[in-house]
Amino acid sequence: MLGSLDFYKTAFSLSIPIIIQLLLQNFISLVDNFMVSGLGDIKTSGVNITNQLLFVFMVLVDTIAIGSGIFMSQYNGSKDKKGMKNVFRFKFTFLLSLTLVAFIIVKLFSKGLLSLLINGNADSLEILYHANTYINLIIYTAFFMAISYSISSALREIGNVKPSLVIGIIAALTNTSLNYILIYGKFGLPRLEVKGAAYATIIARALESILFVIYYYAKKQKFFVKLRTIFKIDLKLAKNILKKSLFIIIANVSWVITETIISALYNSRGSSDVVSGMSAGWSVGNLFFIIFPAVNVSISVLIGKDLGANKLEEAKKKAYWISIGSFILGIFVSIIMFLTSKPLVSLVFKHLSISSQNYATQLLYVIAFYLPIWLLINSKIDITRSGGDTLTGVYIDSFINFLVLVPAMFALTYFTKLSPPIMFAIVKTTDAIKYVIARVRVKKGYWIKNLTRD
Repeated sequence: MLGSLDFYKTAFSLSIPIIIQLLLQNFISLVDNFMVSGLGDIKTSGVNITNQLLFVFMVLVDTIAIGSGIFMSQYNGSKDKKGMKNVFRFKFTFLLSLTLVAFIIVKLFSKGLLSLLINGNADSLEILYHANTYINLIIYTAFFMAISYSISSALREIGNVKPSLVIGIIAALTNTSLNYILIYGKFGLPRLEVKGAAYATIIARALESILFVIYYYAKKQKFFVKLRTIFKIDLKLAKNILKKSLFIIIANVSWVITETIISALYNSRGSSDVVSGMSAGWSVGNLFFIIFPAVNVSISVLIGKDLGANKLEEAKKKAYWISIGSFILGIFVSIIMFLTSKPLVSLVFKHLSISSQNYATQLLYVIAFYLPIWLLINSKIDITRSGGDTLTGVYIDSFINFLVLVPAMFALTYFTKLSPPIMFAIVKTTDAIKYVIARVRVKKGYWIKNLTRD
């Protein structure tokens, strides 16, 4: 049974700015990939495996935002400004600390970490050279991202999604313009190639963080705190957030480790065409993955707010409506993806080899097939997390991935000659088990809690 029209209007009003922002950002990112792909398979592969490694950092950042966001949304629902301010202090401090750790790790161990992702690849030495050059520059953006993400995620959690849309568009357009100028040496500037791509991103991320800070001080939202008090952490709240975040961290880290292992295994087959082709497929796929954070924001705001206001039955009803709506949305986006994948790959990655383009297109067909069930599973995980039930993600992303998915991927790598997209399609059949677990956990109702009264 679907929800009321007014409910879906509210959900879409929260989601549309996020969808527009991410659609533009990912479209511009595709343009960036188009520019980088003009440098050839090897240099493109170098940038792509760096992004695979940085993906681990981004998942950790997102995990902390999710954990603290559970409390931010519920404190917003209970109109507790003091609680919201303390959540923001925790988030800002923790993300900056995490960034510092990531920066040190990259500066000390970048070559060793990157080499793990291309072990066995025929072009590994050349790819590693360009990847190491890129990552040792791009890591500086992490500090700017920590600042931006602290503010933008807090804004989303209270239902204010438009500032992130505007600032995100400005940053993305800046990045694209500078990529064109710095990668290829336009307007009298030197041709910097891979380094140019890194410098463009650094400048764009710096601008983005400055704009968020200006908005933060100009508008003084409900979570606003002065700079001199921003590091004054409420230890009791921090303990509660970390307690709730622990299982989210375990689940998300397990998931990202699994995805990294899978990437490393299929990167070991063939040469740079596999690395660049599979990465190109995911780059196009990101255009369609914008629906995931959009649904997440709707769940966080609508359900989290009801739980915080102690409207538990209302939250339960909305959770069902969002699950059904998510699956229908997934089918709609999947159809669009099937129809547009090949033309997009041919247009954006025309500079890559034909074999790279084929890998990308095949991967996108697999992603399109699984997209509806992925969105349904993720919506159910987000629902459980909105009320503090973080164990569901552990069962799904830790146990199933390590006990079933990873062993299956190793078996396919060493005992078959299947292509990477086919290998990926086979191991993802395990998502049927994940769906059953997620459905049972939502139905049990462990998540229907008002955390502001704990």
